[in-house]
Amino acid sequence: GTTQGGYLLGQPVFTPDGDAVVYTAWDAGSGGSMPKRLGSTYCQQRFGKIYVSSVKLLMQELSSYAKGESKYGGKDEGYECLTQNDVLARSPRFFYSGGNDSASKLAFLSNPRGFDTHVGCMELQLMDWNDVKEEGEERGGDSNDSVFTEMVEANLKTRRTLIHEVRQPKISGSEEDEGSTNENVASISFPGLFLMQLPTSCF
Repeated sequence: GTTQGGYLLGQPVFTPDGDAVVYTAWDAGSGGSMPKRLGSTYCQQRFGKIYVSSVKLLMQELSSYAKGESKYGGKDEGYECLTQNDVLARSPRFFYSGGNDSASKLAFLSNPRGFDTHVGCMELQLMDWNDVKEEGEERGGDSNDSVFTEMVEANLKTRRTLIHEVRQPKISGSEEDEGSTNENVASISFPGLFLMQLPTSCF
């Protein structure tokens, strides 16, 4: 996939090192799955994915253009999709966990299968976000683009689900609920996350 063409971009957040920006890209026709631009407020089933684009690579290209060393073609390059297999994904948020774990974290909402209703249950996903800028500088034979891609691929391997989608909340006290460790709210098990977006400081 690519963010070039019929996609609407929003919810941008800079990575902790400031060298890239993570954002949501909603399908506006080019993805082939959403030919109509459904409003995001009341149509949360609108297909979307989370991408990361290298600000550093863009600045290098613009600098080279300003010096007359190259022509700037406005190409959509230096990006990677973080949720390639998710139908719905949005609301990226970075935070630092501290303690013995020095890696920053990226949290976001997703639903791998999507839903047809206007609103549906989302999952809370998390992945580590490590900066490998120093490693890339030592590897003079590698291009900045390949180092950026390797960084993203390494972070994707750490992805895990903190809160799963709840398709059918179980009624407390029923046979189906026996042995469940879910928290109960108003006599029913936790119903899941129904959110437009995460708070700015969610951890």
